[in-house]
Amino acid sequence: MKDVGKVVARVRDSWRRGVCDERGQGVAEYIIILAVIVIAAIVLAIAFHEQLSAVWESVTSSLGELA
Repeated sequence: MKDVGKVVARVRDSWRRGVCDERGQGVAEYIIILAVIVIAAIVLAIAFHEQLSAVWESVTSSLGELA
């Protein structure tokens, strides 16, 4: 019976360490922020596709004239 109590205590302590472990929290927050920025950039690119295409054509034609 003493061994069972030790096992239960060990499992309980491991569980508490796992639940309270916050080492990966900062990385997860940065990944979420990066994902939001990427999604916003995609939405903006889709919304302003025509304007972006016109600007891109203007820039590439200007660069073509320089060459």
